Amino acid sequence: MKRVLAMITPVSHARIEGVSRYAHEHGWLLTIHDRLAGTPPGTDYDGVIVTLRSDERVAGFVRRMAKGGVPVVDMTIERPRVKLPRVISDHGKIGFLAGEHFKECGFQSAAWFSTGWTNVHALRFAGLAESLGRTPLKWVIPGEAETIRTLKAAYKPVSVLAYSEAEAVRLLHLCLAARLDVPDDVAILGVDDEKDLCESCPVPLSSIKIEHYRLGRTAMHLILRMLEGGPRRDKVILCPPVRVIERASTKRSTPSDKFVASAVNFIRTARLDTLDVMAVVKACGASRSYLEKRFRAETGRTILDAIHRRTMEDVKHLLLDTDKSVAVIAQETGFPSASGLCSMFRRLTGQSTSEFRATRQPR
Repeated sequence: MKRVLAMITPVSHARIEGVSRYAHEHGWLLTIHDRLAGTPPGTDYDGVIVTLRSDERVAGFVRRMAKGGVPVVDMTIERPRVKLPRVISDHGKIGFLAGEHFKECGFQSAAWFSTGWTNVHALRFAGLAESLGRTPLKWVIPGEAETIRTLKAAYKPVSVLAYSEAEAVRLLHLCLAARLDVPDDVAILGVDDEKDLCESCPVPLSSIKIEHYRLGRTAMHLILRMLEGGPRRDKVILCPPVRVIERASTKRSTPSDKFVASAVNFIRTARLDTLDVMAVVKACGASRSYLEKRFRAETGRTILDAIHRRTMEDVKHLLLDTDKSVAVIAQETGFPSASGLCSMFRRLTGQSTSEFRATRQPR
């Protein structure tokens, strides 16, 4: 009876299921050890499956086992310099799939969000950039306060690929805390499609589905091949993501009331120097009282709030992408003075125009 050790952290139940069912079908004895608890007891194993991360004790154990001729398969590529056979998700394609989804949804601005940065993050970021044909914003932010400042200051609407489901949920709650609409201001896409977690969010979370069960079985099959004399070093098997499971967090809402829909479209496209509440009412052909009531009911904000938000996004665009002075930007966006623009900008974003211009990277 072959003995196989599995050190998979964080625990993925689907991946463990794939590993354990394969072991059962082949009559192997499977030992599951928590990698965070340190090295496992003993070394009497015929094969090892691991998610190799930053723990040097585990890395040392894995190196000793591989050097002793024991087949070892890594199920991540966070440490590519450690030469091991690997069965991993195709992280580049995960990022690429996210970019394709954002384009299909009509989002022009895109960003990456994570609280850390490893080789896996870099691969997904590169895939997102490849799909978009440009480098997206790169938000690697551990702190909540800084994340909220970044969200408020970002050019909107913006679509965001989060590294993991947990970080997507964190980002979603921070958006709501900052009174940002998901997805009309910030669209959020996670990775893994943990269905219960995604569907229990305040705004159900869109996510990229990965076949973790298949990953587990494939890793075990590679152990079998190695036991039979197959490849020992540098073999990498890439498993592509399945698809995007779309939920509300990336599905931009369309008002059901035709007058409200017309108002939303007019606010998005009208020239700012002609945009005010009465211009919106006149363009929609409804009475002001009816439109104000229905607009608030369907969008959660007043027409004037929507105009202010649109104005701020245009101001941010001009601050980021031009060298125009604040006075000129104020004139082009309908403000009577530069001081009026600066006052509203600070109130709505928490930053001065000069702070925003100095710290935000261009789209």
